[in-house]
Amino acid sequence: MDGANAYQKDRSTPLQGNQLDDRSVVVKKLEPTPTARLDRTHDKVYDAMTSVVRAVMLLSQGVQQAKIENYVDIVKKVSLELRALLTSVNQLVPHFPSSTHREVEMTELVSALKLAERFSNTTLDNEYRK
Repeated sequence: MDGANAYQKDRSTPLQGNQLDDRSVVVKKLEPTPTARLDRTHDKVYDAMTSVVRAVMLLSQGVQQAKIENYVDIVKKVSLELRALLTSVNQLVPHFPSSTHREVEMTELVSALKLAERFSNTTLDNEYRK
């Protein structure tokens, strides 16, 4: 009896006491979904993104280990890696069709407006406006 037929078998009568259910359980080996093999050797955005991830992981480890003396340097590293990521993305934007430029600009505008709204009633308002 396969899994589908076992599932379709009469489910309307509840089991009573220690009565065994005659439906079988199908166990499948869990394997990761295959992904496309991409050549990332000259992908500056990918390299920059992985550098950002590594920097954030380093920051997270620093926070967990309470290495206060290193916070400023680690945060600087994250910001420099983010800057490099933005630079690599900005270098690619001119290669996209001009119709997509407007979509990117609108997304950036929405993000900036959300940040402005979030900081508008905080002590960081003056810092954000600079």
